[in-house]
Amino acid sequence: MITIKNLRIHRETEHGEASAHAWSFPVSLATLAVATLATAFVSEALVHSLQAFGRAAHLSEFFIATVIVAIVGNAAEHGGAVVIARRGNTTLATEISITSAMQVAVFVAPAVMLLSLFLEHHLTLAFRPVEIVTMVGAAAVAWLVTRDGKSVRWEGFLLAGAYGVCVIAYALS
Repeated sequence: MITIKNLRIHRETEHGEASAHAWSFPVSLATLAVATLATAFVSEALVHSLQAFGRAAHLSEFFIATVIVAIVGNAAEHGGAVVIARRGNTTLATEISITSAMQVAVFVAPAVMLLSLFLEHHLTLAFRPVEIVTMVGAAAVAWLVTRDGKSVRWEGFLLAGAYGVCVIAYALS
């Protein structure tokens, strides 16, 4: 509900007129396309370097995909949330963190699976028991932390501890 309220607030405060310095729609679309291509190239380099790193560190592909790639892939969201929380806006920081995870779970994973149907190797949305348990646990901890609309220090420790338990579980599986 926090996100819907936030979207309503932004809609109500829009002026309806573009700034003189705003990009046109074609320029914005072209910039987004270039940024997407650059991200694809950087991601490909990351994947190839992580394969060698995983072999050298004796880490499983599962651990690298679920822990290392997730951290690196969401570094911008993590960094932004930390900076925003540091400035005192913990509500927005929480929204960034939770909606980033929701976006992956609800859109990215199914979209990648559907797109893979056009490729040689088809992906499935079959999850290991450890993944199901951690997804349910993540939803439960997120609810626990956000249910009262306040943030306190012990909830931060709870979130960090829950993440640590997930990392250990993924390392052992």
